[in-house]
Amino acid sequence: MAFVLRTGAANLPSEGDTVYVYAAETTSIIQLYELDGVTPISNPITVPDGQWGFEPIDEQLLDVYWDDESEYIVQGICCRNAFYSKFGGPSFAPDASGPIADRGDYDDEDEGFSYLATDENKVYYREGAAGNWSAGTSIALAIEIGTNSTHVIWRYVGAASWTNLVALADITGPAGSSSALEEAVVSMLAVGNIAIGQTLPEDMSFTNFVKAMLLTIFYPTFVAPTFSLSAAGSANQESGTTYSGGSLLRLTATFNRGLIKGDLVGGVWNATANQDYRAGAAVEYIFEGSSEGSTNYKDIETTIEDGANTYSVTIEHLIGPQPTDSDSNNYGTPYPADTVERTATIYGKRKAFFGVDSAGASSAQIRALGDSLLNPANGSSFTIDIPAGAVSVVFAYPATLQAVTEVEYVEGLGADVKSAFTLTAVDVEGANSYSAIAYKVYRFEPVEAFSADATYVVTI
Repeated sequence: MAFVLRTGAANLPSEGDTVYVYAAETTSIIQLYELDGVTPISNPITVPDGQWGFEPIDEQLLDVYWDDESEYIVQGICCRNAFYSKFGGPSFAPDASGPIADRGDYDDEDEGFSYLATDENKVYYREGAAGNWSAGTSIALAIEIGTNSTHVIWRYVGAASWTNLVALADITGPAGSSSALEEAVVSMLAVGNIAIGQTLPEDMSFTNFVKAMLLTIFYPTFVAPTFSLSAAGSANQESGTTYSGGSLLRLTATFNRGLIKGDLVGGVWNATANQDYRAGAAVEYIFEGSSEGSTNYKDIETTIEDGANTYSVTIEHLIGPQPTDSDSNNYGTPYPADTVERTATIYGKRKAFFGVDSAGASSAQIRALGDSLLNPANGSSFTIDIPAGAVSVVFAYPATLQAVTEVEYVEGLGADVKSAFTLTAVDVEGANSYSAIAYKVYRFEPVEAFSADATYVVTI
């Protein structure tokens, strides 16, 4: 923390006045820094116009005098927090903390181990033999103040639990002639949710004044809604694949309504709690022009054509809930009702076919080959396992691709035997007699059947 004031009040320094900062109960001038805790400034200080202040070098007690010691502003104040600097200076965290009674649990720790006795606000350090500790060093801790339904409560910053400070009933007096500000007040201090220079309006209620001092308003954050559509199966499927009868293509719409994050839990703001959904509920899903009401999937009949096969869904949802802040006030606006469209695409692709003992002269013979590769491309490779006794080797792929690059005979010292194959052209159908396209067909028939198992690796 730091020492901060603003000029303008009759009982505080004005622009051009001189302020001296001494070590408490001495006349020793101390080193001061700007509020960033890094840049040195002169002491005494010539007061500028507006907000001014300083950050001391450590947590020692200070006396702050005005006009050559003729009157003091404050005496015996600690302006620095050894655990937390609002302005980004070095910080310190103990190795362990708890009541002083539990310090003995750490008697065997290494020298230099630090323990914060939270019931004393003192830090102890291990030194010398096991069980020896330094004298306790008093520290100043930053605190938070809030309220619950019955008490004003407080805790050290970062602590998990709150402690009752005073019962609300004990600070509630009888109704007076007025419980509101009788005139507007400009704050010269930053306290609670009140900023320096903020005007507290005339007729501001006592309740709102206390809330402004003791409460910080927290605001929710949002996780945006998402919408998507998916189709069952692979993104690439053989052209002619048909979904009908008992085998239909399922389209599934996913609507994630998003979240409003942050809510009051037991009267205390929890930034990770889920306040509500961000968007309203889905009321209708329309697949391919057919409404399924609130059901988020549909099974359809379809045949996969060459190229892109795109399916759509339209999702209609209601307006979302109104987000609120930690003071239960509306924050922002609800997520609007909307109708959104999403698509999913399956791509129809042709196959390469390969195997043995086939004439390879017709679509049916080529599709009957033992193995296939979906969506072959220039540079694609596949392996043909040839059993002993085979009398021919055949492979075929769409004619739009380039001529075969290599046929490697693995057992033949990796020789390229593509020249042994004869090239022909055959129109080959897709799945389920889907429209035929031209294929390059390569066939090799040896003079005698293969006498042993062989392996060909084909590269297009």
